[in-house]
Amino acid sequence: YIIGDARVRVLLTQGKLEAELEEIVGTELGVRLICVDQMGEKASGKEELSRSELVMTKGESLAYVIYTSGSTGKPKGMMIEHRSAINLWRGLERAIYATLAGSNQGRKQLRVSLNAPLPFDASVQEWLMLLSGHTLVVIPGEERQDGERLLKYIREEQVEVVDCVPSQLKMPI
Repeated sequence: YIIGDARVRVLLTQGKLEAELEEIVGTELGVRLICVDQMGEKASGKEELSRSELVMTKGESLAYVIYTSGSTGKPKGMMIEHRSAINLWRGLERAIYATLAGSNQGRKQLRVSLNAPLPFDASVQEWLMLLSGHTLVVIPGEERQDGERLLKYIREEQVEVVDCVPSQLKMPI
């Protein structure tokens, strides 16, 4: 439903999911599957993009669509423009990350948690930190559910910035 509703034309995936996704989206939706783990040279940035592959966007251009649970029982797509995502990133940079990372000249690249599940809008503010050159440390779902395991993972992976919900702060350790 969501792929059709969002009029997805390209879907990034892993090779191990390709057959299953081809079955789901079929050819009638016209979705092109790209297996990022099978891209080789292009995925590592060693191959230049052609002019036709470069896309210029404006602030009002669509950045992404995130689906809500939907009060009617049917998920509803919320369209987010590039300027909204960029405003969020800049606001977080000014309010939080500039202090943590230091001045522009001696700026430290931080290790930031990707703690929120990707389908939730809370994950956006975490992956936007890639625009600042920070490293995202993906917190596995199992660790997110157990306070002791979460704390151990954060320490082992040397995560410097953790964005979490209040219920995670209350988990026993």
